[in-house]
Amino acid sequence: MGPTLYFLIFKSLGISQIVHSAAVLDIHKDYIVEIQSSGFKFIWKEKQDKIKRKVLYQDYERGGLRVTHVETLCNDSKVPKK
Repeated sequence: MGPTLYFLIFKSLGISQIVHSAAVLDIHKDYIVEIQSSGFKFIWKEKQDKIKRKVLYQDYERGGLRVTHVETLCNDSKVPKK
């Protein structure tokens, strides 16, 4: 299995749960960074990243895999408080 499949698994099973919680709760930035790092460890099977994360976040046309940036997604999904 290639990194694209591992990314899809991480995105569908992991990130969806985090974003759902982040919409209601205030998750500290350190936890979000740890979640992002854990996702990349899962994608690369505990080895060093083979492609720079900055490139992975980019669109397919630019050589990326459109990997979701967890911190941005969590910040954007916040429910506005009255």
